[in-house]
Amino acid sequence: MRIVIMAIAVLVFLAALWGPALYLAHRYLEQGYDALYGLLRKLLPAQLVMAVVAIMAADAMDRWDLAAIIAAVTLAASAGGAAAVSLRCLMLRLMLRR
Repeated sequence: MRIVIMAIAVLVFLAALWGPALYLAHRYLEQGYDALYGLLRKLLPAQLVMAVVAIMAADAMDRWDLAAIIAAVTLAASAGGAAAVSLRCLMLRLMLRR
């Protein structure tokens, strides 16, 4: 039963981490911006590495509320990834106008 709970926790972590970036990339793909999936190949592993390293650093510093730190780091990395996708789409829009 512990393995099932751990698997569900990992899936929730990945959905919260990658969900906004993938959602925005899918929405922009429907608008015709195909170049964003090239960005996702670099962005998704970078988000995962950044979140895991920040969580391990917080654990190594013996912070007292590790669950809150995990949630905050996950949401911050998720927002950063969504912002990167949005900025890339904005750059593509500006380049296509000229």
